[in-house]
Amino acid sequence: MRLRQLLMTRTLRIGLIVIVCTLLSVFRTHAATIGAASCSRTDVGNAVTAASDGDRVVVPAGTCTWTSRLTISGKGITLVGAGIGQTTIVNGVGGPMLQFNFTAGDPITIVEGFTFDANNSGGESTISLNGGGLTQFRFHHFSMTNLRERGIVVNMDGQEVSGLIDNCSMNMPTTSGSKSIEISGTGPEESQPFSRPLALGSSKFIFIESCTFNYGGRNDGAIDAYAGARYVFRYNTVNNTNVEHHGADSTR
Repeated sequence: MRLRQLLMTRTLRIGLIVIVCTLLSVFRTHAATIGAASCSRTDVGNAVTAASDGDRVVVPAGTCTWTSRLTISGKGITLVGAGIGQTTIVNGVGGPMLQFNFTAGDPITIVEGFTFDANNSGGESTISLNGGGLTQFRFHHFSMTNLRERGIVVNMDGQEVSGLIDNCSMNMPTTSGSKSIEISGTGPEESQPFSRPLALGSSKFIFIESCTFNYGGRNDGAIDAYAGARYVFRYNTVNNTNVEHHGADSTR
């Protein structure tokens, strides 16, 4: 009996040690904070490269013009600026200056605390989100200024995608511009997303909420969607423009 109690006590202790070590390992893996030396494309890129799934990359205050695209693929990180009007990234690329490539099962990607100055760019977009996965991203508490073309483009590539864009300010002062947010389901003349159940009331949508859209003219609307894109647009303030949507036969 005494031997059995000793063995049970030892087993319990070993089990507790394993649990504690596992929790510490998880904490260390997912709790790292990596500071970028500045808001420059090079310094932010170096910090992102050093980051692993779950890490926070903190970008200090400043105004930096990016002349090459930063692409983040295969990892879920949090990219944090010092706040709206504090960390400003100016688009000097002429197209997407920040691109995320998702695969279903990747950890969530979070971006917050930036002003993205589109710099009146006529390129495809300022930020591009590509791929699929549920609960894949959250972009919140940020501002986009000087928009002329698309601010954020979400390319679902025929996959189920869900994410959240909230507490943002999208500003397009021109009268000959495009839309702030575009969501593309599969591509021209494809109806594959319509074969899936609609899943109303679920989280299987892209949510745009609690944002303000300020326009100098109607342009192409606050948001536009194509080819079976699924989204929820709610609790937003839309000034001087509208909301648009296309069907499965749509082309861009």
